[in-house]
Amino acid sequence: AAEQCPAEDVTAFELLRFTLPVLTAALSAEIMSVVDTAVVGTLGPQQLAALGPATMLSDSTVYLFFWLNVACTNLFATHFARGEHREAFTVLSDALYVSLACAALLVVGLSLGGGAALAQICAMAPGALPGAKQYLSIRIIGVPALMTATVLQGACTGAKDATTPF
Repeated sequence: AAEQCPAEDVTAFELLRFTLPVLTAALSAEIMSVVDTAVVGTLGPQQLAALGPATMLSDSTVYLFFWLNVACTNLFATHFARGEHREAFTVLSDALYVSLACAALLVVGLSLGGGAALAQICAMAPGALPGAKQYLSIRIIGVPALMTATVLQGACTGAKDATTPF
């Protein structure tokens, strides 16, 4: 007999109990950007104008690697559901190494080319460029942790654990 997915009946409450924490974790970067905006906004309009381009550049480049979360979730869940826990954690280990390698490349790329990219983005508001470069250098520090967290979130989701990443 072919396996059915889902193997058992899932109630709307169970689906909601799983989906809401996953959705909240997925939106955490946007929530942090709102917090950044609220805090930096108290410093003045020049600082707030500088935050936008840096946030956009760093977040957009990190999103290019969101496939790590999707791939880890799918591969981890497949092995985990089959009871192949060793293989599932091998997938997680490999995904963590790949995420750190991608993060290192992204950090180097943003460090070397981020200033030029920001100069293009800030061409209509050159006064925002120095602050944008400073904010970008601060956000770059968190890139490895963010990409690692993305992979770990995928593994938790693959193990049907929505609350740990939350």
